[in-house]
Amino acid sequence: MKLGFKENQAHDIIRRTKQYLVQKGYGYYNGRRIGVVPAWAVHEIVAIDL
Repeated sequence: MKLGFKENQAHDIIRRTKQYLVQKGYGYYNGRRIGVVPAWAVHEIVAIDL
């Protein structure tokens, strides 16, 4: 949200990033209670420099 995304967009980006990380083998991000993801992974999803 600090980057200018609305709340729903930010939640969607985190959700898609978590799915991406689980596919890459990071099973830690498979839980519902995890709400933080690494910046490098968000960069892979959104394709903007953070």
